[in-house]
Amino acid sequence: MFHLIKKDLIIQKHLLLLYLIMLTIFIYFQNSSVFIIVLISAIMTLNSFYYDDFFNAHKLMNALPFTRKELVSAKFIGIIVFTSATMIVFMIVSSILNGGIVLLAWQWIVFSLALAMFYGALYIPLIYKLANQNLISIFLFIYVVTAILIPSILDYINEYFPNIILFFYHLPDSQLYSLLLLISVIFYLLSWRLSIKIYEEKEL
Repeated sequence: MFHLIKKDLIIQKHLLLLYLIMLTIFIYFQNSSVFIIVLISAIMTLNSFYYDDFFNAHKLMNALPFTRKELVSAKFIGIIVFTSATMIVFMIVSSILNGGIVLLAWQWIVFSLALAMFYGALYIPLIYKLANQNLISIFLFIYVVTAILIPSILDYINEYFPNIILFFYHLPDSQLYSLLLLISVIFYLLSWRLSIKIYEEKEL
């Protein structure tokens, strides 16, 4: 499993400087830390799929002693690795730009991981189901749809079920973010299982 994740990093090594530049620019212009972290992590994950397709790595990996379950699992674990690595680099770059130690609040760490897992759970099964040429279109579609739907859903709940909003509003941060992470993990695991099923039934 470790070798599969390492492979995804090695095939993108020529892009690591570009990722660093993007991260630095976003931090310099004081964009949301969660947005930056989730975006960079998603780009790294999408590129790992793109290069697998470009180098025809799917057929090569399936010829090696890796099961399809392991190949899919490496992608899901990779999102957590990429997100964690991006958070560490984010704090290092922020500290350099601000001339002092900058640490992410634990709430932002949990939120970043939860959001990265949420988006990964949405687009990875679609990537395995559809052609890899549609990677960018898939991600943009999911990003735009969720960006539009989530505020609308929250407005609807707030209007017709205000007690639900009040319940979450009055929850302590520890409980609120724990619940958010738990929901994301459950959704992530379900997507993980679905992706394995899709890839095991797919003809290469």
